[in-house]
Amino acid sequence: MARAPARVLTEARVAEINERIRQGGGFSAFLGSLFGDDSGRTSEVSYAALDRKFAGFLGDHFKNLSDAGVRYSGDSRPNDDPKRLGAFSPLRTIRRLNIRRESPRFINTNVEVWGARPLGLGPRIFFFPDAVMLFGGKRYEAVPYGSLSVGGGTVLCAEVSPHEWAEVVGHTWVHTNLDGGPDRRHSGNMRIPIVLYHLVTLVASEATFRLPLLVPHEGMAEVFRDAFREAIEYAGSRGGQTGGNTAGKGPSAGPADGRGEEHERGERGGQRPSREPARPAPRSAREVLGVGPEASGEEILAAYRKMARMYHPDRVEGLGPEFSELAERRMKEINAAYREIGGR
Repeated sequence: MARAPARVLTEARVAEINERIRQGGGFSAFLGSLFGDDSGRTSEVSYAALDRKFAGFLGDHFKNLSDAGVRYSGDSRPNDDPKRLGAFSPLRTIRRLNIRRESPRFINTNVEVWGARPLGLGPRIFFFPDAVMLFGGKRYEAVPYGSLSVGGGTVLCAEVSPHEWAEVVGHTWVHTNLDGGPDRRHSGNMRIPIVLYHLVTLVASEATFRLPLLVPHEGMAEVFRDAFREAIEYAGSRGGQTGGNTAGKGPSAGPADGRGEEHERGERGGQRPSREPARPAPRSAREVLGVGPEASGEEILAAYRKMARMYHPDRVEGLGPEFSELAERRMKEINAAYREIGGR
């Protein structure tokens, strides 16, 4: 990968932007904001051609994130009531993530910028070519990509209206008996799906920024993680310009206690990928279908149908070509696995 230009949103540059916002305050700024005129407090931020190209790369993936309807995993708390949701724990705050292309307030720039914000929570998050910018309404904080890592894993959530692509692994009820069955004394006792989501987590090295995304489809999560890792790799090509987190103790987009999500399974660290990553070892047919050595023919068929539904091309229709390619590749693998062991 060609060396990227030097960082534009350095700590000093972000301080200049914030100072311009602060000095331009007052009654005149208030009047200007009423009429949508922030010109007196707006800074110009310009990027070179390579950064503009990279911004387009990021934009393609953020459009896919938006089209996929990803969720944001907010705070979680233990469920101390054995008669609520069958004692399912932890209870999570799950919100739709509002992702769209937009113009950051007080900044004019020559690149495509996508913003994200968990509905009703925290600062607005803007993805520039060299940093993630957090805007709380009065000032910006910059988190360089070089300070970020990408995590994975899965979580189980009790959700009334899960994403249509999410895998439902079980059910419970709002009001339950101690054995987990529905409490018939409550009229209108709602049956609640237990669903599996795949995590794509961006977290800063100093835990001042954390963005846990819940993606309903395993293949999509894989593509999004790779895209964010490529952003980190691109940042690393700036020759030491990305080290350190300039976010200080500013606003955080999510829980910032430095701990992994509770009940995450298979959390992977966000180490920067090598330029030629090692290819994973081929999986056996049973591993592809997720069945054990003693699985019956009916169990193998059920597993095959489940995997085929998950990776059918119709599930990713309308998203980027990388998803279609992944779905096609996985379907070939799934069909080959079933041909190998399905008739046994």
